Amino acid sequence: MTTAAEDREILDLDAPLAAAALCRADRQPSWLVAADALLARAALVARGAGDPSVGDPVLQAVGVLVGTEADVPANVQDSTAELANLLVATADVALEDALQPGRPLAHLVETAGLSGGEAAVLALCAAVELDPHRQQVAAYLGGDNAGPWLTPWSLRRVVEDDEIALAVGPGGGLRRACLLVAADDRPWALTPLRPHPSVTWWLHGDQSPDPGLPPETELLDTTGGGVARLVVVASPDRIRRLQAVTDALDANGFLVCPATTSEEALDAVVRRASLSGEAVVVEVADKLPAATRARVERAFHLRWAVTSAHELPLDDLPRRPWQQLTAAPPLADTAEVAAVFDTGEFADVGLNASQLTASQLDAAATAMAATGGEASAALRRIAAGEIEQLATRIRPERTWDDLVLAPHKLALVRYLVDRARHRHVVYGDWGFSPLPSRGVVGMFAGPSGTGKTLTAEIIAGELGLDLYRIDLSQLVSKYIGETEQNLAKVFAAAEASPVVLFFDEADALLGKRSEVRDSHDRYANIEVAYLLQRLERYDGVVLLATNLAGNMDSAFARRIHVTVEFTLPDRTERRRIWERSLPPTAPLASDVDLDRLAEFVDIPGGAITNAATAAAFLAATANEPIGMAALVLAVKRELQKLGRLIPDESPG
Repeated sequence: MTTAAEDREILDLDAPLAAAALCRADRQPSWLVAADALLARAALVARGAGDPSVGDPVLQAVGVLVGTEADVPANVQDSTAELANLLVATADVALEDALQPGRPLAHLVETAGLSGGEAAVLALCAAVELDPHRQQVAAYLGGDNAGPWLTPWSLRRVVEDDEIALAVGPGGGLRRACLLVAADDRPWALTPLRPHPSVTWWLHGDQSPDPGLPPETELLDTTGGGVARLVVVASPDRIRRLQAVTDALDANGFLVCPATTSEEALDAVVRRASLSGEAVVVEVADKLPAATRARVERAFHLRWAVTSAHELPLDDLPRRPWQQLTAAPPLADTAEVAAVFDTGEFADVGLNASQLTASQLDAAATAMAATGGEASAALRRIAAGEIEQLATRIRPERTWDDLVLAPHKLALVRYLVDRARHRHVVYGDWGFSPLPSRGVVGMFAGPSGTGKTLTAEIIAGELGLDLYRIDLSQLVSKYIGETEQNLAKVFAAAEASPVVLFFDEADALLGKRSEVRDSHDRYANIEVAYLLQRLERYDGVVLLATNLAGNMDSAFARRIHVTVEFTLPDRTERRRIWERSLPPTAPLASDVDLDRLAEFVDIPGGAITNAATAAAFLAATANEPIGMAALVLAVKRELQKLGRLIPDESPG
């Protein structure tokens, strides 16, 4: 093609013809003017210099493209070469204008990394999609088997440059940026060159998301900084990962999508980023698929980030230079907490919010809007989800007043709460090492009914979190490896939301590891070792309950921060439990003597609560106040359930 100066010189040779060729420029973008001029020139040259018949359909289409409503004017039909030269100059000037900064085609050329020739090819292919007259000319240039689109063969007739025609090949920028639809099974020379519909929409100003994008894709309208082209970052906190990426990549936005093996989805991601100039953030759940890795390697014109919750193997990463990023610590600081929970309603549990990750704070901010601004409810809401499929959710309702424990044991329970609440001070502000984790592990040992579950509920309530009760008998499987898989699901779900995990009846996995005599011993030891490992890495609060503390593996002792022994209550404690089990609003008969009930028999607190409730139903059935006889009868029934001997004499 000619230079811009030569173009203007040619145009000056015949101003009327130049005006005729550009008469529609004020009604359409300059890239369409360039496409029309190139198509018209190619058609005129293909027709030759002979006198065409009046009404020739191809020349009628050419006339429309160059600005007339009928055939090419008679005074230029005998000067085809002159008109062809004029149209080439027109195309060059129009294309030069289309590539000026701020124009849609210029933006696309920059973001997709296209050459000037590739820009011309894209303009031609997109123009043909928009107008039946252009399709008529394209069909004429391509022959009978080409259809109404340009093909690699007909493209050579339009641009008369084999190097530019190769731009549509598999190694060209148009294919690399996925701007052309996939080739069909026709011979290469007759393959239709069709831009993806979203490309045509984009050039016309419609920047709607590509419908082929993965459903999980997020568009972040954030301006990034930095000069990196490909970064890799690993962190358990998703928000921290994204913050590190936006600080390192220079982009006007970020396209966040999951790693996938779908070529169609990858095409849509690359195409969208090539159109918009957004950086692509690939989130890897487990392993970076080979298809995604190959696309990162091929689409080198884009800025990429590969993020994951854990470090990826080097063999999984793209075979091109990349930069490792370090994300900020996952523990959210007090300033972030204050920014999210800017309400007085969170004052009672506000200290616990500083243990949330930035991702959880972001989710809590969204939940607050849905819960009417109640911060405590927002914290509970983000705990819901996958974990409820694996554990029983308990919404804490009981308080310290409901717990009857010896003072030194109660102090241990309160220390558990304080340790969980002030982790951010010790590990954050004071700089103590959090290794192996910031987690808090408590062990409750004692007979059934002595208050272990009640204590776990109170701890969760004090921390403003929900309690998730996990029965290990439901997780332990006879099939090799399934127990570890079930435990992995529980911990992974818990790590995604702030909760308190309560492993009830944990004896199934807390037993001592034994000498390996057969395969059963080997796999049983593996299950114990896996739970030890996950407890050590977990950053949340875990409470373990066991009836057989003596059978616990010694390796658990190092990982447990607080152990509380729950025993049967003494006489004074039983008296207090009776008081709390009989509400002030309950009608009591005059013969009720709680001191004598406490002396009657030593039973656990859970049995006392059950007996009080059973006596209330007996009294309600008889339509009378709760009397001593009903209470004693209820206690005897509890003893029967426990397999205990019933005293011969009853109080009263």
